[in-house]
Amino acid sequence: MVNKLFDARLHYENDFITRQKIMIYFNNLGKKLTNNPDIYGIDLLEYDNGVVVAGYEIERRDNWEDGEFPFSTVHIPLRKIKFVCNSYATYSITVNKKLTKALMINLWDVISDKPVEVRNCYVSDGEEFLNIELSRFEVIDLSQVK
Repeated sequence: MVNKLFDARLHYENDFITRQKIMIYFNNLGKKLTNNPDIYGIDLLEYDNGVVVAGYEIERRDNWEDGEFPFSTVHIPLRKIKFVCNSYATYSITVNKKLTKALMINLWDVISDKPVEVRNCYVSDGEEFLNIELSRFEVIDLSQVK
């Protein structure tokens, strides 16, 4: 299996702003999300009374500019499954380029799905992804989040 290498430029352009948008959205709903102190772990942690109750792996997509997600399936890199935890819910959140919409799914619901190899602009030989039907995702409206 081939994995996409870490790209510092992409991280710099996307990570902070996308995490902030998601944290504000959930904080507005009364959920306390913070950055994971483990920089190699899942992106965000949700706490309730000092106990981690959920983790969120965030990804911003350049190929989804705005509006509805343009594909019938969503690819989640198989390498993200390492973040699934037995002691709390683990979610994957895919955010569009304009930070106005997101798609969320509990990784436990897709962990046994069969992976597919996909060539892309980052990995020419193909990387393995979970190929998940769009209808399985919760759509989140971020357009009003400031």
